[in-house]
Amino acid sequence: MTAKRNRSILLIAGSVLPAGIFGCPQVLPPPEAAMEGTWEVIPDDTVDPRLTDWILTFNANGELTQVTYTLVGGETVRWNDPQGSTDVDEDQVHISVAFGPNGFTFDGTLDSVKTPTMATGVVGTTVTIGGIEISEPEAEATLVKQ
Repeated sequence: MTAKRNRSILLIAGSVLPAGIFGCPQVLPPPEAAMEGTWEVIPDDTVDPRLTDWILTFNANGELTQVTYTLVGGETVRWNDPQGSTDVDEDQVHISVAFGPNGFTFDGTLDSVKTPTMATGVVGTTVTIGGIEISEPEAEATLVKQ
């Protein structure tokens, strides 16, 4: 074998050895992962009372995967994989979503940085479902983890 080839083998072996001894480094979840799970949006009384339930579902990375609205009379509408963003910075959360003519934003404060169960803040929404149109540019609201 040539010296160059031996050096390559030693470099590869030397690179693999620490991973075998110490294990692979853990990849930390993004801060948005704190939102994982199902959350109910509970707006104050200024949002149209025809919107009876409003549920957000986040995956393990804190990405919003489903929005569910339930209207008076029981009509339920679900949007899977809506376009938007979720940002968590310490105890501050910002959610922005658009799906067709519908969308909402939420800006608030989480009750915990690591394992939040609630966030208080301000929500804005535009919902057009069938003949029902709901538009609220800004209302106080609470997110409650289910």
